[in-house]
Amino acid sequence: MYSVNVVQSTAKKRARNRIGVRDRLQSKANELFSRHGYAVTAVRDVMEAASVVPRSFYDTFESKKELGLLYLRQKEMESMQDLKTLMEQYPEPVRLFRAWVLAKKRQIKKQEFFGCPFLRFALQMPEGDIEFQAQLKSVSTMWEKLLVDYLKQAVRLGHLPTTIDKTDLARKALAIYEGNISMWRISGQKAYLDLMPEMFEAVLNQR
Repeated sequence: MYSVNVVQSTAKKRARNRIGVRDRLQSKANELFSRHGYAVTAVRDVMEAASVVPRSFYDTFESKKELGLLYLRQKEMESMQDLKTLMEQYPEPVRLFRAWVLAKKRQIKKQEFFGCPFLRFALQMPEGDIEFQAQLKSVSTMWEKLLVDYLKQAVRLGHLPTTIDKTDLARKALAIYEGNISMWRISGQKAYLDLMPEMFEAVLNQR
């Protein structure tokens, strides 16, 4: 009986250690991918940051690619949840855009946001990688659907005219967001962030 208990206790301890190593590796990989990008982050960088030896890494993950896919999925969940929270608080589209900009500014100040993680990843991913492409396509599809559903609700609440093309407006909103975030990254000028609500309002006024 004693030997069985010892074996079970050892097995549980090893399982906990594996979970701890996995979480540590994923957390450090996410941090490095966000700050420095996927392409320039090597497996050895992740191992060093997580204080993990090669054997432990490859017992946990097959490759850097596996970490990259997990990173994209986590960022997708985080970005969707953040946007959903803002949408619940701001049912009027222009106010939503202003709140979105303020949220990004706060994240930048805390060094929690370094640009759109999906755009940065798309520019760095290996050419023709089907799995990465599928994951990124999923992100863009989900973002567009979330915005279209939000705009439908805005129409029902009387914030937008019933004749508005929700899909077209959602795509233009995403283009404004991605474009201005990219220009902020290129120039370092936060004025590009401030332009986002103004540009979105201009699109609305054209209708």
